[in-house]
Amino acid sequence: MVQGLQPLFPSEERSHVSNSCFMYRRPDLANPGRPVGQRAPAARTAAQRPARFPVTTMQQHNLPSLELRQLFDPRSCTYSYLLWATDSLEAALIDPVHEQINRDIRLIRELGLKLRYTLETHVHDDHVTGSGELRRKMQSVVMVHENSRARFADVLLRDGDRIPLGQNWIEVLYTPGHTDGDASYLIPGAVFTGDSLLINGCGRTDSRFGDAGTLYDSITCCLFGLADETTVYPGHDYQGRLCSTIGAEKTGNPRLHNGITRDEFIALMENLEPAPNAHPGEALTANLRCGTHGTVTRHSAVYF
Repeated sequence: MVQGLQPLFPSEERSHVSNSCFMYRRPDLANPGRPVGQRAPAARTAAQRPARFPVTTMQQHNLPSLELRQLFDPRSCTYSYLLWATDSLEAALIDPVHEQINRDIRLIRELGLKLRYTLETHVHDDHVTGSGELRRKMQSVVMVHENSRARFADVLLRDGDRIPLGQNWIEVLYTPGHTDGDASYLIPGAVFTGDSLLINGCGRTDSRFGDAGTLYDSITCCLFGLADETTVYPGHDYQGRLCSTIGAEKTGNPRLHNGITRDEFIALMENLEPAPNAHPGEALTANLRCGTHGTVTRHSAVYF
C-alpha cells in the first residue's frame, strides 16, 4: 500500500532524450539473457497484452509497504514522485526536475534514503531533467525507455520489465503516443502515467514523435485495463489536482469519455489549439543528454 503521500511545493525543471543510448554496465541491473540493441515492438493490443498482476495492496502480496512523496515544480507544473521501500529504504525518483535537485537531495537525506534510480516517463520539452546531476551527486542509476533516444542513460527499459525496490517492484508499461518513448510505472494500487494520461486530459500528440492513434491504444488497451480503483499519478496538473483513478478517467475524462472511437480521438487531438512552450529546444537538447552538460563518458548499452 502506498502510504505517507505528502505533496511539497517548491521550484522547477525539464527532461529529454535522443538517439543511441550509451549505458554504464551495472551487473545487478543487467539481464544477461536479454539481447542488447533491439528496438521495442509497437504497443500491443489488448488481445496481445498479457494480464498484469492484480492491483491490490502490498500487504496482500505479503510484501513490505512502499511510501510516496509527491513533489511539485510550480514553473512547469511538473509532478515528481519519490517512492521508497520501507524495508530497505531504497528509493526511486520519477521525473526529477533540474531546478529542484537541491530540494530533492535534502528530502532524500532527511528521510535517510538511498536513491537507487531515477526514472523518466519520457523526454520532456517543458523542463530539464535532474537525472544526470542526481547521478553525479548521489550515484543513482538513470533509467529510460529504450525508444527515448536518450544519450548517457544507464539502463534501457522495455515493456514488462520489473525494477526491484527492496522486496517490492516497479513494473514498466510502454505507453507511447505523446512521444514514441513514453513509459508508465506500475506498483500495486497505483500507476505513474507521465504525460500519457492526465487528470481529465492526456498528453498532446503534435510533436515530431507523437501519434494520436497510438496514444488512444496505449490508454484504452493498457492503462484502462488496470483495475478501476488504481490511483493515477500524472506528470503534470495545472489546476492543483493531485491524483485521480482509472475508473474516474474512464468515465469523466473529456478526451476519453465512454464510447469515443479511435478516429474521433484522433480528430479531437488534431484540432487542439497549438500549445505555447517557452523552452522546447533548450529542454529537449538538454534532456537528450539526461540533463547533463559538458563532456560525459560514454558506456556500453545495457538493458534491464
